[in-house]
Amino acid sequence: MNRDFTSNDYDLLLSLDDNINNKGATNTEIIKLPVHKIDKNQATNPENNGPTTNETCCICLCEMENGEEVRTLPCKHFFHVTCIDQWLKVNKVCPVDKKAIN
Repeated sequence: MNRDFTSNDYDLLLSLDDNINNKGATNTEIIKLPVHKIDKNQATNPENNGPTTNETCCICLCEMENGEEVRTLPCKHFFHVTCIDQWLKVNKVCPVDKKAIN
């Protein structure tokens, strides 16, 4: 078939390329992961489904503050919700141990 490419053809090809190279998690996969609030008055650990105190988010390198929300991955590593959500949209593996989230 002989015809010129249109802008619609170009957009379609770009979207196909995006789907092939996308190794990130979907929003549905991300929101299934548990969220906890940091409570520095009650020290817990990942085995008890909560973060320990005086932890640092290895994505932004900021200390976890009291009351901040963190998302815990199946490997028990946890990060600020906004940090890990952005990471998971690109790669659906833990940034620490590279284990898949599903």
